[in-house]
Amino acid sequence: MKYLKALILILVVFITCGCGKRTSVSPQDFLNKAKDYNYTDVKNSIDFADAAYKIEGDNNLSVLYIKCSNKNTIKRMYYDETNNVTKKAAAELALEDKSKTEFSLDDIEKSITKGDNYTIAGYDLKSTYYRLSWIDDTVIIASIDIKHKSDLVNFMKSMNY
Repeated sequence: MKYLKALILILVVFITCGCGKRTSVSPQDFLNKAKDYNYTDVKNSIDFADAAYKIEGDNNLSVLYIKCSNKNTIKRMYYDETNNVTKKAAAELALEDKSKTEFSLDDIEKSITKGDNYTIAGYDLKSTYYRLSWIDDTVIIASIDIKHKSDLVNFMKSMNY
């Protein structure tokens, strides 16, 4: 009986947690999700991209979607952008607390979710919320006024980013 309970528990955990993979959104699926927003094709300004779109909206909403056949390029871009946001956050903290000269990543309010083929990071800065998501061959870099964070989170979650 113990083995049966243990087996059922393992199956429940596996089913609810999955295998830690996500599926990237195709450019067409992204545009379908973004149909309520104004978007611009910015592929010409990003030479390595197979597809790239930028959304701009109310409350300083900005969403950049990039698909690239080279997964390493996309992953590097994701990490470069997270470093940029981390630097912005550290600069904001330095302005708030002038007595402290160094800040660690633990000082920055953030949430990070990782899996086999994805990483999603959310950063709560003083006036802006940033959400950066990398899945396989795509990256989405987004920001919005902090008071409207839930709007951006809901939009990104609708695409599983």
